[in-house]
Amino acid sequence: MARKNQQGVIIKCILQILHTQLTSALLNWKKFAELAHEWWDETGRCRALHDLNPARLSFIKHRVSLENKEVLDLGCGGGILSESLAKEGAHITAIDMSKDVLNAAKLHKLESKLEINYQHITAEKLAEESPGKFDVITCMEMLEHVPNPISIFTCLQNFIKTRWASFCLNHESHF
Repeated sequence: MARKNQQGVIIKCILQILHTQLTSALLNWKKFAELAHEWWDETGRCRALHDLNPARLSFIKHRVSLENKEVLDLGCGGGILSESLAKEGAHITAIDMSKDVLNAAKLHKLESKLEINYQHITAEKLAEESPGKFDVITCMEMLEHVPNPISIFTCLQNFIKTRWASFCLNHESHF
């Protein structure tokens, strides 16, 4: 009987953790939706993303050639890094779960006249639809905003070609 009670306590703890992670992810998506209209304002609340972008791009370019590579920008937000990668000659698929932020990315893409395939799709669904498609995967400041970061890492193995590069940056650790 004691073992059964322990299992019940463990299950309750796991469910509480999952509930907390899901609630946190939903609040983050709402926060990003509220920022969508100012995503490309380099002096606004997204300034840090613009300031970090040259260093991110430089880091990636010094490790892999982007010319004609299939690149997945996982959790692309408003497309700041996606556009920089496209300017380097990469073929970009960029996904995010915030429709509002993706709309900001799509609008900016019209101004920049770049070819970027923005999609509102989960990493899990795209991994099913596009196995082995990508040469390079970027995932910047996204893992702390998803309910199940381990699932994202599981998807990476489905996305990649045989020779690949993956760049993840996470400024907070919740797992």
